[in-house]
Amino acid sequence: MPDQAVLANEQQWQEVLLRATEEVMETMFFSTVTSEEEASADREMRSAQLRFKGDPSGIFNVSVSLGSAKQIAANFMGADEPAGLSETEIGDVVGEMANMLCGSVLSGVRSGAHFDLSHPELRAGESEPPADAIRASFELEDGTLRCWLAINP
Repeated sequence: MPDQAVLANEQQWQEVLLRATEEVMETMFFSTVTSEEEASADREMRSAQLRFKGDPSGIFNVSVSLGSAKQIAANFMGADEPAGLSETEIGDVVGEMANMLCGSVLSGVRSGAHFDLSHPELRAGESEPPADAIRASFELEDGTLRCWLAINP
């Protein structure tokens, strides 16, 4: 992928988002992205959103179904069972996942560039993306992962 401030089109952004998501989920959270998924709203979700400043600047959001969030948190924390994790621990891991995914996407767009990332804001439910956001949905072993990225004009 070429090193550019703003990629030429949505398809290139989605390719970077897909590659970054697969890599981060497998290496840091021991979770496999099984396929891209059509958006559905039938699962309870946990979300984290952050702002990034640099070239480009914008907003990054990740939402994950609750079952997946619990399993991802257990994997990341080395817990035997997700049932013993608190809502705070799960939220912290979803926030860290947002940081890692955003950082990986931005590195795929501008390797070596400096970006400032805000602290992720955690939310129950799913955040509605702006109309012009780059979106991607993925199926995980235990549910769904959705990301969107909105670039400031």
